[in-house]
Amino acid sequence: MSGMNAMIAECKKYVDEGYRAGPTDHTIFGAWYGLDYNPYCDEFVSYCGAASGNTAAIGHFAYCPSHVDWFRSRNQWSEYPKIGAIVFYDWDDDGIADHTGIVVSFDDDTITCYEGDTVGPNDGPYGVWERTRARKVPNVLGYGYPSYPADQAPPAAVPPAKPHVPAYPGPTFLPGCYSTSTTLLDHQLIHLGYAYAYHYGPGPYYGSGTEAAVYAFLAKHPDLWVNGKPDDICGPRTWDAIFSAG
Repeated sequence: MSGMNAMIAECKKYVDEGYRAGPTDHTIFGAWYGLDYNPYCDEFVSYCGAASGNTAAIGHFAYCPSHVDWFRSRNQWSEYPKIGAIVFYDWDDDGIADHTGIVVSFDDDTITCYEGDTVGPNDGPYGVWERTRARKVPNVLGYGYPSYPADQAPPAAVPPAKPHVPAYPGPTFLPGCYSTSTTLLDHQLIHLGYAYAYHYGPGPYYGSGTEAAVYAFLAKHPDLWVNGKPDDICGPRTWDAIFSAG
């Protein structure tokens, strides 16, 4: 069994047995590390690394920011997921890792990981769980790429997925219309950070909230201006630019 497979199998063992922390966060991982009764997500990763013979590849850490620095100092850091990579989450968007786990699968939008010191689905008790989360920033700070014994070559980065751009609704897509396309547009603008007072909610009415959000987007993209100034109407070029923004 390769180093990576052994590491994943060791982590999965605790997922399958439904491992839960004892009173005041007592765990075998913290006891092994010598720092019991504390947050143990990184102790879980380090423990499984040691138990699977991968300490040299995984490291020996209890503090996520130090673990991030270790991977970065070894040029084993990426913004893209890879099976067997160690993911670090940044819940506060402050550039400091808050939580970690090991990636076992991923797609364009999500990553599935084995994690310690996390709640389960439907607010299950704290313990070791399989969790599926969004890949989006700032939730994910980045990924450490361990040099597993059978995986010494630098891993190939996974290229970012191309954004899906839906077809433009047509010439009747104007302020005042009711359309599912408006709902789609509003949600994309909110995703990009252009959230305004949508009196009727995000869609289906193309009202003042949508107009203000479109205008704010265009104000930052002068290449799309008409007659030297931003507009509040979402034409075909603006539509494509909004949905291509990620």
